[in-house]
Amino acid sequence: MKNENSKIQIPNVDKGYTERTADALLSSLPENIILLNAGAGFGKTQALANYVRRFSGKSAWYNISDTDNDLMSFIQNFTKSVQYSLGNPEEDFNFSVPLLENIDIVMEQLVVWLDERIDFLNIILDDFQEITNPDIFNLIDILIETMEQKIRLFIVEKRSLPPFFDKYTKNGRAVCIGMEELKFKQEEIAGMLGDIGEDAGQCAKLIYDCTEGWPVGIAQIMLQLKQRKKGSVVEILKEICDKLEVSDYFMTRVYKILPFDIQTFLKKTAVLDYMTPPICNKVTAIYNSESMLRYLVSEKLFVQTLGEGSSLYRYHSIFQRFLLSQATVEEQQEALRSAAYFLLKTNDKIQAAEYACRGNASDIVQAVIEVSGDSMLEERLYGTLERWFSLLEANRCELTPKARFIYGKYLMTLGHVTEANKQIAQAGKDFYEANRIQDYKKVLLFAAAAKRRAGELLQADVYLKQAKQDGEMVWNETLEAILTEQVKIKCCMHQLEEALLPINEQIKKGVRFQEDTFLHTAWQVLIILTQTQPSAPALEQTPKIEYIPDGFLLRNCILAENMKSAYQSADYQTAERNAQKIIQNSDYETLQTAVAWEMLAVLSWDEGNYRKAVEQSRTGNTFLQKNKIGLLDLSSKHRQILTEIHSIHRNTVDSRHLISLKEDRPNKSQKETGKLRIQCLDGFCVFLPDKDGKEMKWRTKKARELFAYLFHLQGNSVSREVLIELLWPESGMKSAIALFHTTLYSIRQSFVPEGLDELISYENKKYSLNMQLVASDLAQLNAYMKDLSACENNPEQIIKLYTGSYMGNSGYLWSYGMAKELENQYLTILRSGAAKRTAQNRHEAAVVFFQRILEADPYNEDIVRQLIISLYKSGKQAEAKQQYDRIQKLYQEDLELDFTSSFQEIVAHV
Repeated sequence: MKNENSKIQIPNVDKGYTERTADALLSSLPENIILLNAGAGFGKTQALANYVRRFSGKSAWYNISDTDNDLMSFIQNFTKSVQYSLGNPEEDFNFSVPLLENIDIVMEQLVVWLDERIDFLNIILDDFQEITNPDIFNLIDILIETMEQKIRLFIVEKRSLPPFFDKYTKNGRAVCIGMEELKFKQEEIAGMLGDIGEDAGQCAKLIYDCTEGWPVGIAQIMLQLKQRKKGSVVEILKEICDKLEVSDYFMTRVYKILPFDIQTFLKKTAVLDYMTPPICNKVTAIYNSESMLRYLVSEKLFVQTLGEGSSLYRYHSIFQRFLLSQATVEEQQEALRSAAYFLLKTNDKIQAAEYACRGNASDIVQAVIEVSGDSMLEERLYGTLERWFSLLEANRCELTPKARFIYGKYLMTLGHVTEANKQIAQAGKDFYEANRIQDYKKVLLFAAAAKRRAGELLQADVYLKQAKQDGEMVWNETLEAILTEQVKIKCCMHQLEEALLPINEQIKKGVRFQEDTFLHTAWQVLIILTQTQPSAPALEQTPKIEYIPDGFLLRNCILAENMKSAYQSADYQTAERNAQKIIQNSDYETLQTAVAWEMLAVLSWDEGNYRKAVEQSRTGNTFLQKNKIGLLDLSSKHRQILTEIHSIHRNTVDSRHLISLKEDRPNKSQKETGKLRIQCLDGFCVFLPDKDGKEMKWRTKKARELFAYLFHLQGNSVSREVLIELLWPESGMKSAIALFHTTLYSIRQSFVPEGLDELISYENKKYSLNMQLVASDLAQLNAYMKDLSACENNPEQIIKLYTGSYMGNSGYLWSYGMAKELENQYLTILRSGAAKRTAQNRHEAAVVFFQRILEADPYNEDIVRQLIISLYKSGKQAEAKQQYDRIQKLYQEDLELDFTSSFQEIVAHV
C-alpha cells in the first residue's frame, strides 16, 4: 500500500533516463486525453514523469492503488493531488451532502470546485488498471466533458482500457500511446551505448533482439554492461543477453498477482514457439484456450498476436524465459511431447520435430524425417537436419530404412560421399530385404542421378538398369521416375534418338505427360532436334525450359546442335559462343560441356594461346576419359591438336616446358614460378611472386574471401557445396554454382601469368590450396610458437611476428576461432617473456611485454601494477607516474571507478 505522499507526488526521473519515441509524442500531441496503455516495465510512469517535470505549467499526479476503487477514497485522493499541485496541500474538498445518496450532486460540486481553482492543469492518473468502479468511470467521463478546456488528462493503464474511452478515441479526442511507441528502437539503443566504435550497430541489434525493445530488460543489460567493462563489448553483451534474468520483476509485478488457472496456463504453454488455441488445448488439457489467449493479449500480459486478426500468438521472449524457469525439466518435456504429437497430425511437421527434439521424443523426429526429409533437402535446411540426426545418434536410435536413405542424401549434399554411399547402400539393402521394392527402386534411381551429376554416366546406367528390372506394366510414379532418369542420361550423352524412343513408346501406349514436366518438355524438344535438318526458327520455338528441374540438359542439346552446325560450316566464332553458353548454362558436367571445353581448347590453340588451351581441355578430357569416350568428330587438324594437348595432360610435370616451346617467344623468357606471399595477420593481403611484390587486386569481395578460406584450410580440401553454403547461402543452387565457378575461374586466371597454374587443386570433387607454392606470416608464426626453446630463449621474437589479429578486421566469421586461439598463444608467450625478464632483473626489457598485454587487456589490474613497477625499477619514475595517471583516467572515464591502488601503494615496496 502506497503512503499518502507517494500517491500525489510526481515520481523522480531515473538518473541517465533516455528519451524515446513516446517522449517526443507526449511533447507534440495536441489531444487533451492521452492514454498510455502497455504492460509492466514499458516505462509509462517514467515517460510521463519526464514530460511533467519539463512542463512549465502545473500537474496533479495521482498514483492509484487497490484501495482507491471506492468513490469516496478516489475523490479525496484526487482532490488532494490537485491541491498539492496548486500549492495548497492543507485545503480539503468537503462534501455538502452524503455521497452515497447524492452522487450526482457531489460530482457537480467537484466540477465547480475544480473550475474555481484551476486555469489549466495536467491530471495524471497512474496505475488506472486498479479502478473497476463504474461510478469512478462516470466521474472521469463528466470531468472530460465539462472541464475539457481546463484539463489535460493522462491515463496510465497496464491492462485493457475501460470501454468508456472508446468513444473518445473514435472521435479523435483521445490518443493512445502503446507498446510500439514506448519500446526502444534499435537506433535509440545504439545512442544509449555511446561511442563504442563500429560495433555499435551489432551491439544494439543484440540488445534489441533479446529484449524486443522492452525498457526494463534494456536497463538490466545496460547496468550489467556498465559493471563488466573488460573485454570485447560484443562478447560481453552476448553473454549478458544469454543469461538475462529479471525473475524478481516478473514474479512481483506480473505472475504472482494472477489467478492460479492463468499461472498454470502460462507455465505449461511457455515451451511453445508460437501458440494457437488447438495446440494450447492439447498441452494444457483444457478447452477454453482461445478465450484465455485473448484475455492475455487484452490485459497486456506479454502475449502478442502475430498479425491483426491472427489466431497465432507468442510470448515476449524475456517473459517466456521467466515462465520456463517456473517449470521443471520434466514438465517442459511433457508439454513439448504433447505439442509434438499434436503437430505430427497437421501440416506443420517440421515444428513437430523441433518440439520433439527439445522433448527428447526420438520416434517423432524420425517420423518427420521420413515424411519431410526430401523437401527439407530441397530447401537446404541442412542445419535443422543436422540437429535432428545428432539427437537420434545421441539417443542411439536405429534408423529406419527411409530415415537412413534421407541421412545418406544429407551427407551427400555436404560432400561426405563415402559415408553417404554407405548409408544409401544400407538403406537399399534394408528396403530390398523388407520387400519394399518401390522404395528400393527409389534408392537405385537416386544413386543413378547422383552418378549422372558426378559425370559418371556408365555407372549411372548400371543403377538405372537395376531399377528397370521386374519392369512395371502399368504407368505409375515409379515408372515415370525411371523413364525420366533414362531420358536425362541419354541427353547427357547427346543420344537424342535414343532419348526420344522410350518417350514415344509410352505415348503409343496412351500415356500423356503433364505439362511443364521434364518428360513433356523433352518430348517437344527432341522431336524438333531429331528432324533431318532442324531449322533455326523451329529451335527458337522450343518451349521455355529454364524453370524445369534439370531443364538445362535440354537447352544444352539445342546449343550443342547449334555448335555442331556452326563448326561444320567453319563458323568458329558462332561455335565458340555456343560452347561458352553450354558451359555457363550447365549445373554439372555432360558430354556437351566436355565437347564445349575441347572446342574452346582447339580454338584457343589456333590463336596461339597454348596455356589457356591446356586448361580448357583439362576439364572436358577428364569427363571423356571417365566415360571411355574416344576422339571427337572434329576436323583432322583439330584432332591432331587435341592429341597434342592430351599428351601434355599425361606429362603434367613438364607441361609448362612443353607449352613454352610452343609459344616460341624468344624476346620474353618464361617466368620461373616463385612462391605466393600471404599476409594474414592484421588483415588479409596476397603479394604476387614477382620482383616488385605487387599486391593482388581482387575482382570481387567474394573472390578474396574464397581464396582466404582456402588458405585458412591450410591445404585441406573442401567440397563445392560447402564453399557455396559458406559464401552464397542466400542464392539458389543454380545461381550459386554459376557464381562459384565464375569466381574460381577469375582467381585461377589471375595466377596463371605468374606460373601458378597448379595453385588451386581439384581432386575427388574437392578443392584445396597447394601450400608448397605459398609463403605466409602465419607459417612463420606457427613455426616459432611450436619451437618451445625459441619461445623461452627469445620471447621478443613474438612481438615481431604477431603483427595483429588473424584476418584483421575482415569480418570473416569462420576466422574468429583461429583468431582467438592465436591471440591466446600470443598472450601466453608475452606473459612468459615478462616473467622471465622480470626474474632476470631486466625490467626495461619486461616493459614491452606488459605494454603488449595491456593492448589486448587494458583493464588488467595486475599487469598495470607490474608495468608501473618495471618502469619504476628501470629508472623511469616519471613515465611510471604517467602510466598510472593514464590508467586512472581510463578507469574513471570507462568504468566510473578509481583504480584500486594509489601510485604510492604500488611503488612503496620497490
